[in-house]
Order: sequence, then structure tokens, then C-alpha cells
Amino acid sequence: MPTCPLASPPHLTLVPRPLLTLLLLPFALLAAERPTVGAIRWDAWSGGGVTAQVEQTLSPEKHRFRLPWFATLDASARAHIDASADGVMEQEIAYAKQAGLDYWAFLTYPETDAMSSALGRYLRSPRRGDLGFCLILHQTLSVPAARWPAERDRTLKLLKEPGYQQVAGRPLVYAFDLKTEHATVKQRFDELRTAAKAIGLPTRAPNRSSRNTSPSSSNTPGPTRSRPRRPTCRW
Repeated sequence: MPTCPLASPPHLTLVPRPLLTLLLLPFALLAAERPTVGAIRWDAWSGGGVTAQVEQTLSPEKHRFRLPWFATLDASARAHIDASADGVMEQEIAYAKQAGLDYWAFLTYPETDAMSSALGRYLRSPRRGDLGFCLILHQTLSVPAARWPAERDRTLKLLKEPGYQQVAGRPLVYAFDLKTEHATVKQRFDELRTAAKAIGLPTRAPNRSSRNTSPSSSNTPGPTRSRPRRPTCRW
């Protein structure tokens, strides 16, 4: 019987190929059933008034363990948080990928808001291909009337960005604290949904989300398992 070019040590027995396939099959199935895992980005390190408050709150020594890894302390022991520094976003992406994340979920704020800067840095990063992203509809739907068309179009553009997280071929969209009892918010949500369909994006009902969320996700529409205070509109 022909042998392999490299002979096996005499104390080892070759496993027949069919048996080896059966032994490895459970591991392949486990890999195939791995859930899609995402994490919410609150982005309190993005600059502006929110970051200033966080710096003040986390400066005392007993709270410093909650500072991000790139924070620094000045001579007066005041914390400084600058997520815009060179290489920070790239390292964040690397850490997220190493931890097994598939995507980040960014809350939507007006484009000029400091809380939107992290999303902008992610989109400009040369490492963005290592990690997907999606949106959590938030303040976008409550901007002044004059700014709504631009925010609507920006949201639609983001849904078509390369690397946008999908579930069953549909873009993954969350809604956080969506006050659909307000006529304007509901009208804008419906308008956004209609516009998404018009540009060829399939839609479906979204996950419900509230302030009481725990960061876990699966291959269903939602990175969080939540106890909603109020239902969202149908996406």
C-alpha cells in the first residue's frame, strides 16, 4: 500500500479520513452556529461637554479604573480623555476584533455633534474593514425641522456604507428611546423607512430597545436583550 512521503512515527496510528471528518464535524458545526456579536458605543470620550463631565467624574483616584486605556493624568491629577489622538481608533478596532466582536452599534447624533465624532473616525480608519458597524437611531429623529432632510439623507447613506452590519440580507438598525408618541418622530421614522425601501434597502421590524439594556447580541435584530419602556415603530 502506498505511504505518505513523510513516514509517521511508529508509535502513532493514522486516523482514517472518514473517521477524522466525523470527529471534526462537531467543531465545524459549532463554528457555523457562532452568533454575531456586537457592542454599543456610547462614546463619552468623543470631546465636548459630555467628555468634560466624564473627565471630572473619573478624575478621583477611586474612579480611575473606569477611565479608557488612552486617558492621561496631568500634574494636578486631572484626567484627560482624547479619543481623537492618532492611532486610538485603530487600536480600539484591534481590541474589539481580538475580543471576538463582529460590529459596533453607534448611537446617531447630529453630524456636527461631538458625540458623532467617533463614528466619523471609524469611517475614516484604514482598519474599518476589520469590524462592521450599524446605527442606533436616537437624536437624529428629533433634530430641528430645517436639519431633518440632511440627517435623513445622512442616515440612508450610512446604511449603504461598506461594512454595514446585516442580518439575513437586511441592514441592522436599532432604535433607542424612540418617542413615537410624538407625531413628528413617528412621521420621520416612517419617512426614513419608506426612503430606505425606495433606494433598495430591505426592511423589517426592529428590535425594541430602552435605557435598561444589557450588552449582548445574537443573529437576531438586536445587539441587546432589553426590557422596553415603550415599543418602537415597525421598521
